[in-house]
Amino acid sequence: MKKKIMILSILIILSILLIIAIFLDKNKYMPNQAEINKVSISSVKKEIINNEEKKDDAKNSFEEKYFWQLSIPKIGLNAPIKEGSDNNTLKSFVGHIEGTGTNGSNICLAGHKNTANYKGIFYFNDLDKLELGDFIIYKNRNNIFKFKVTDKFETDENNVSILNESINTKITLITCITGKHSKRLIVVGEKVD
Repeated sequence: MKKKIMILSILIILSILLIIAIFLDKNKYMPNQAEINKVSISSVKKEIINNEEKKDDAKNSFEEKYFWQLSIPKIGLNAPIKEGSDNNTLKSFVGHIEGTGTNGSNICLAGHKNTANYKGIFYFNDLDKLELGDFIIYKNRNNIFKFKVTDKFETDENNVSILNESINTKITLITCITGKHSKRLIVVGEKVD
């Protein structure tokens, strides 16, 4: 009987030591609440800094990507410009017609007007409301130009002479005319100081 009690006592002591060892080992590898808070706060700070950097990068990327803009105060137009005059470009931007001026000569821009069967942004929807003497503001990375409307007319869609270079800096805005599929509305502005 003494032997049984002794074995039972040893088993109880070993069990208690095992529980203490597990507890001590667990605490050794488990961080305390202060360490958890410290890590959590540090992680949150890093996440906030990363998010702010991403916002700054996105803002800079947006400004870099859309530094090219057209404004026409009379019709409340403020539109981004992108190189190209294909339908894909004109769905979201005013298009700069390839091969024409960007800082001088004849800056030619195209935009859509609300016509049947077209989905996109109609930046030039109110272009026909412009009158002689109205102002157009064109901005690119290097310059801001102010133009005064000096001409407004309709032409055939195949008239490429409107894209010709110019000795004086001017802007030519081109859009379709509702109900006249083979015609284009042209608004020309001369640079003012």
